[in-house]
Amino acid sequence: MDNNLTPSDVANLVEAEVQRRMAEARESDRKNNGQLTWDDLNNMSWQEVARAKANGQLDSILLGKGE
Repeated sequence: MDNNLTPSDVANLVEAEVQRRMAEARESDRKNNGQLTWDDLNNMSWQEVARAKANGQLDSILLGKGE
């Protein structure tokens, strides 16, 4: 068996981890009326933060209303 990871393997592993972390963030999100908190952001990668921003989940923080 070849133990070398291809770029595709790495991309799939990274995406799986992003999805896992986003699932955790969504759980927190449900508890905060659809918005993420600073604690959520501290536990997210920059890719996850960018995705959350694109989804409008950072509005309260960006507007100064977040926790």
